[in-house]
Amino acid sequence: MVLLFTFLVLITKENMALWLIFIFIGLMFKGGFKNFKHYLKFELPIVVFVFIYFIIIIKVVMPSLSDGVFTNHLNRYSHLGHSMGEIITTIFTKPLYIFSLMFESQSVNPDAFGINSELHFMVLVSGGLAMFYRPYYLVMLIPIYAQKLLADDIFLHGINYQYSIEFAPILSFAIIDASQRFTAKKQIIFASVFAISTHAFNINSLDHRKSIWYQPTLVKFYEKRHYVGVQTLKDIQPILDSIPDNAVVSAQSMLVPHLCNRDTIYQYPNIGNAKYIFLFLSNTNKYPLDQKAFDEKLKNLYSSGQWRVYYEKKDTFLVLEKL
Repeated sequence: MVLLFTFLVLITKENMALWLIFIFIGLMFKGGFKNFKHYLKFELPIVVFVFIYFIIIIKVVMPSLSDGVFTNHLNRYSHLGHSMGEIITTIFTKPLYIFSLMFESQSVNPDAFGINSELHFMVLVSGGLAMFYRPYYLVMLIPIYAQKLLADDIFLHGINYQYSIEFAPILSFAIIDASQRFTAKKQIIFASVFAISTHAFNINSLDHRKSIWYQPTLVKFYEKRHYVGVQTLKDIQPILDSIPDNAVVSAQSMLVPHLCNRDTIYQYPNIGNAKYIFLFLSNTNKYPLDQKAFDEKLKNLYSSGQWRVYYEKKDTFLVLEKL
């Protein structure tokens, strides 16, 4: 059964392999060193296999499948080194610097202040305190913390976007495991306290959050405007139908799903070799650009002489075609 679930985890996503290594290490800490001989026969061989699998996927498989446009994920950690070896060296030789990154965002944007501290707080009130009783669960979260907080991409920081759901199962197991030290009655109280605090602070986070790109309307399910779209699909369908199916397109994130059934598509402002650029002007979300950068980028496209207006609906939609 362990081998089956290991296989299922490995085929989900490339970073799951790295996480799985630390899950096994945490489980070995939980079992204690008295079982070390057993680990040599089962757990450690799996860890070695998973590590080799992870390297092959990152270094060989993904680049070969990307047709030359593979994104090097290590670029997010270039401030730590330009190779995996350099990054690991920095982690062990500059512990104070690494510790500071866990609480201080690399971004100079003042809106990023406190975004990492918010993550730590939410983890603690959602069951993280239980890890003080069962620290081997914290070992399991090392790669999750590292890929979120050591990156120079603020999109990964905080509680809003990537690499947050991984906390949920580990925190749940930590609470269940830590409660075993109490009597049955106290176990109910222990679990109830975390259940209440988790729900209370998560509901509060729907109204108050540090993320720069947080859009409350998309999340606050208890408000009417959550269920009212800015534009309906019928408004953009004629535009979508007019763009050739085999054309390379660059579009904003909310438009990409409607154009994705093609060999190549980019998320604007990444244009690449796009033949068309599709923009939703009336939407206030210009991620990953702010409004000023978005306007400047659009101005440069107009003045470049390389693009013509293919379709335009004043202050709503704009499609540019490359000359």
